[in-house]
Amino acid sequence: MVAASASPVPASSPVPGANEVSGSLYVTSLPSGADLWVDGVHMGQTPMLVGALYRGRHTLTLVKSGWATQDAAFRVAPDSVAMQNRYLVRLGSAGPGRDGAALFHLSPGTKIRVDGIAPPSTAEPLPLRAGTHEVEVELNALRYRREFTILPEMTTEVLLRDAPTARMPSVVAPVDSQIPAASITVQRTKFIIRYHEHLAVGHLGDPNIRVDAQSIRIEPAPVLLDGKLYLPVDIITLLTGTS
Repeated sequence: MVAASASPVPASSPVPGANEVSGSLYVTSLPSGADLWVDGVHMGQTPMLVGALYRGRHTLTLVKSGWATQDAAFRVAPDSVAMQNRYLVRLGSAGPGRDGAALFHLSPGTKIRVDGIAPPSTAEPLPLRAGTHEVEVELNALRYRREFTILPEMTTEVLLRDAPTARMPSVVAPVDSQIPAASITVQRTKFIIRYHEHLAVGHLGDPNIRVDAQSIRIEPAPVLLDGKLYLPVDIITLLTGTS
């Protein structure tokens, strides 16, 4: 486990053996500093990265004094990082202001299920609790899942017209594992990478970055963990090439 608070992984935690294929979970909360449990095991406080989790379905619980306890389910894929961005509701508040909505842009004939439920309509924004949600997409023989984040009091537009193979994969790695640290600059939330003939500019938490003057949307968004910048592996591979 790699986490903001370097505590050992309890023996009862859902950690696979050395030869098992596993993935990771990165959790943020607003406000931060919430106690995080994964499958009933206390992991530490948000924001944090929990590694070496079995592939498949897991549950998380966030607890913070003065805020409503929040439970959520998530899935872990092999060699990838599941992103969970959770928005807590203050105790005693009505909570509607913590809701948002999603407006889906679909190809004709596409069927979707949001958090396992088919929405009554895709022509209008779908009200959803702020945080991370999952959409299942079915178009003819094509079936895939995606996660998306709903921000409070905002309508998030979710584009589902492109095939999943057109997206960057969710496998992430520290940039300095392939690129010299001297080529990486992080200024508050902004990062700049100059390596060989390539230039990448972006902001932490923003999935839209620019690589060689071209705008690219990546999943998950860039994060800084233990002082290291993490990006999708395909972006790092692009930057280490010279073509």
